Amino acid sequence: MTILVLNILLLLFWKGVVLDRGTQSSRRLFCFMAGLQWFLIMSLRAWDVGGDASQYLYLYNVSSLYGVSHTLHNMYDLFLGALDGLDPGFDLLVYKPAQSLNLGYQFALVTHAALVTAPLSRFIYKHSRDCCLSFLVFGTIFLGVIGLAGMRQSLAMSLLVFLGYDLILGRKLIPFLLLVVACYTIHQSAIIFLPFYFLSRLHLTSIKSVFLLVAIAALVPFAGMLAPYLYALVGYDDYGYSYVGGSNFVYVVMFTLLAVFVAFRIKPITFIDENGAPSTVALYVVLSAMPFTFVNSNTMRAAWYYMLFLILLVPLIVESYDVKTRRLLYLGVFAVCVVALLLTGGLVLPDRGYTFFWMG
Repeated sequence: MTILVLNILLLLFWKGVVLDRGTQSSRRLFCFMAGLQWFLIMSLRAWDVGGDASQYLYLYNVSSLYGVSHTLHNMYDLFLGALDGLDPGFDLLVYKPAQSLNLGYQFALVTHAALVTAPLSRFIYKHSRDCCLSFLVFGTIFLGVIGLAGMRQSLAMSLLVFLGYDLILGRKLIPFLLLVVACYTIHQSAIIFLPFYFLSRLHLTSIKSVFLLVAIAALVPFAGMLAPYLYALVGYDDYGYSYVGGSNFVYVVMFTLLAVFVAFRIKPITFIDENGAPSTVALYVVLSAMPFTFVNSNTMRAAWYYMLFLILLVPLIVESYDVKTRRLLYLGVFAVCVVALLLTGGLVLPDRGYTFFWMG
């Protein structure tokens, strides 16, 4: 937990030293420095940091028994629906380079960290209205859950959301579909992001947003009946009840309150940025998944693809107010993020917290 808090303090330091200069080059440098922090935290951690760390070390050791040809055969089995083993895309990108070079599991963590943080930094640099606030949201709400756990899905999300967003804005359907297929080989949950290519075209109004809130509330009684189909679609039907996302109540309350707030603030939010509409749509997609979290907490994992748009939405909300109000909102967002970190961080670092690999 301490390393995550120090990470946020260092982020604020870079804001004062670099970002506040207000130039494009300072913005680029800030995103590089912030991304580097995240990269170091993810890549230099001991093998047992993260709630599912032992599982990934086990999968690495199993993968080392087989060559690339076996992984490619698994790719074939995946699309036939007969895969019984590690997701082949993840194996090829993360495990096989480390095994081929005889650099060990730590190099696999380095590879994974680079593939997650590089697209993240690029995404924030290109699309965020406030880089510091975006990194703050990621570092407090997402880093512990996504960066330090769930390596397969975090990689799929990073590549699909952070790189795919440009394809969505550019209406490049075929490249986007190819990216979805590629990320599907990393983690089958990637299929859940496919509808966003079409949903992102929606332009919500306050009335439409309120209607969605009512419709989502009406979905609650049917969640138990529909849940098995959703879990089978995204590959969670055999996960059982995992610790991952175990703090769902915190997220349910947070996203419900945020969705109600955005419903009455949606016009100024979308007015200041023509590309702000997809982020508001993503928020209501997340909220529609909340009823299913009470059936199986792993539903939250599927919603993470859309939750990541908080990185863009929160700065938009803050900027939709006048300068004086923004300062108060900035402090409020910081407080909420820190509270979220305190409430959820222990789920990801439940045993001995964060340690560097040389301390293990």
